Amino acid sequence: MSYSVLRFFLLSVFAIVLSCKNNSDSVIGEWQLLSYSFGIDMDINGDSVMSTNVLDETPCDNNETLTIKSDGTLNATQTFAPKITAKKIDNNYIVNVECLKGSLGFASSYKLLGDKLKLDSGDFYVFSDGEQLTRTFKDYIKVYNKDLSQVVETKDIVLTYIRKQ
Repeated sequence: MSYSVLRFFLLSVFAIVLSCKNNSDSVIGEWQLLSYSFGIDMDINGDSVMSTNVLDETPCDNNETLTIKSDGTLNATQTFAPKITAKKIDNNYIVNVECLKGSLGFASSYKLLGDKLKLDSGDFYVFSDGEQLTRTFKDYIKVYNKDLSQVVETKDIVLTYIRKQ
């Protein structure tokens, strides 16, 4: 193998390793929950302003923080986990949110794979623009009929986090 080919190969490997390291470093730190949405406009708090973000519509405390460490661990503290009841009546949604007391959290190892922060459980956060992490829970919210006897559809919950300053 010629010297120029070897040199090109080594520089390429170095560039790949460096870009992975920089991407990993960019997710290290604390992230605050900004949005908890399942795509239904609601006015739970009665202020005449509709929002798809549950955080905007409830008096529930939101102190959820993700701490992502360089040792490959992620900790979530004081997770935002209200009890949500959703009904669909004549193409209109009625959403109730009950703030639960107490504090939940979890810890996991992670691997950074491109723009995804993959947890040991197989779940992942998508990292974008160095500013946001997003996690989706598929079909998490069950939407019931009027008397809550039958699930008529499901909705994904999308959690969006921003880096704490």
